[in-house]
Amino acid sequence: MATTIHDVLPSNFAYVIFTYIYSLFMIMYLSMKVMGARKKYGVKLAAAVRGAIWVTSRFSYASGYYTGDPEKRRRGIYGYIGYFGLMLLSIATALQLLHVI
Repeated sequence: MATTIHDVLPSNFAYVIFTYIYSLFMIMYLSMKVMGARKKYGVKLAAAVRGAIWVTSRFSYASGYYTGDPEKRRRGIYGYIGYFGLMLLSIATALQLLHVI
């Protein structure tokens, strides 16, 4: 006997799917606004690269974690390059905003 989507999911689940799609549109909109602001205000891409390094490292950490071998979690250790870079840039930005540096 073939199982249909209606056998597995309630019809109200369609709202969950529409909410997900709506959030994707919001993310695309925000991404375009951020790219425009980055260009307008001359924000260098270096902070974005550091952020991408950190996020990517979380995937590496998770894939190692899921193996069940604690040592394989170290696959994501390179993320600290991005993490500490972001922390230092955040501190520098805060100090600049306070006219300390």
